[in-house]
Amino acid sequence: EPPEAARAGHRLAGVVVCYPGAIIPRYAMPPKKVPRPPSSRRVSQ
Repeated sequence: EPPEAARAGHRLAGVVVCYPGAIIPRYAMPPKKVPRPPSSRRVSQ
């Protein structure tokens, strides 16, 4: 989802700018989120 992706990018950028040259060590990377399964709801027609 775009809003969720935007929030994740914002969090990552907030961490990256704290490191010289914006080179972030692997240990400082935020944890990856497990993708949610697609919704089982059906679109009404």
